[in-house]
Amino acid sequence: MNCDSADRAALAERPRPTNAYLELLFSRPFAPPAMFDNCPLSNEAAPSDQGARNAAAENPGTQPADAHVPVECACTGLHGAQSPDDLVAEYLTACRSDNTRRAYEIDLRDFAAWGGRIPSSGEVVAKYLAQRAQTLKPPTLRRRLAGLAAAHRDRSLADPTKATLVRRVMQGIERKHGAPPTQAAPLLIEDLARIVASLGNEPKDVRDRAILLVGFFAALRRSEIVALDVKDCKETVSGMLVAVQRSKTDQSGQGRIVHLAQQKDALCPVNAVRAWLSLIGSREGPLFSRSSFTDESPPRRISAMTVARIVKEHVGRVGLDPRLFSGHSLRAGFATSAALAGFDALLIARQTGHRSNRALSAYVRPNGPSLTLTKSAEPEEYSQHATSIVR
Repeated sequence: MNCDSADRAALAERPRPTNAYLELLFSRPFAPPAMFDNCPLSNEAAPSDQGARNAAAENPGTQPADAHVPVECACTGLHGAQSPDDLVAEYLTACRSDNTRRAYEIDLRDFAAWGGRIPSSGEVVAKYLAQRAQTLKPPTLRRRLAGLAAAHRDRSLADPTKATLVRRVMQGIERKHGAPPTQAAPLLIEDLARIVASLGNEPKDVRDRAILLVGFFAALRRSEIVALDVKDCKETVSGMLVAVQRSKTDQSGQGRIVHLAQQKDALCPVNAVRAWLSLIGSREGPLFSRSSFTDESPPRRISAMTVARIVKEHVGRVGLDPRLFSGHSLRAGFATSAALAGFDALLIARQTGHRSNRALSAYVRPNGPSLTLTKSAEPEEYSQHATSIVR
């Protein structure tokens, strides 16, 4: 996605959005999220080289350090297939998401295509990085390192990505080839209103309206939108509760509940969902599917790419550049619109599910106001000393 500076400047100069729905959404009492702090989500600590050697010595069934593992075996090892116990293999498979496993497989296959083997050494990995840096961006190379590290750790082998040589080479690549990350432009609420106004009553328009409004006002990732089932939406007196069963930062499936307020205007997500449900009839399964305008049975869930295409299609119809937008523009658009309207960061985070100030501030785009958390003595004081968006 190529975003010109002129396009971003034009977005930044837009006036602060005002919307009765945002006022209503943030007007009800709430309990602040537990663990609302600046601590990043914990990551699995990689064992040291010596620790990996000790683990290999204690587990005679693991591969010796000098035995090369074919890339196909390394990939299946990421899926838990190396365990002879079916129940153990099942839980090994469940320890990573499907997206993570697919990404790691791509990393290993690229390493094998280059000529690498498992296990590898720091010198070989450093050479691989240096050569691939001519065609791949630093974030992609970081991901490749994560896949290689996982392939070694899963077999209790020493992790070559932790070698000082590899770290220094990666630092040099980032210094020489690093660039600011490209981010999807936020779909601001006034642009969302123009899109909704352009939609008709055809089945696809009814579905797309519900996707856009739920994705925006529930501040969902595209993967969370497509994962919604009909049973996840429960109507209440004040609107609708949407159960997000699992997310990118909630791989254990603890879930969270997002409230959608009832509003008497065209931007009401509750009415949009009702219209879509009345169209598809009483059924179970995915909330957003193609079943209302195809003969598929059971209904097929839409993909994350479909959400991105829907956003791009409709922003293009109202005169915006589709190249600037993606499925993530809905979530970023909500955070940006709410921030520009002057709502407290803690209130915004309640809706987006962010647990840290730093993560939330990245969604206020472009050149949005900075977010600072007011440090209160007790958690119960959050509602009285909520964070303000500082301009």
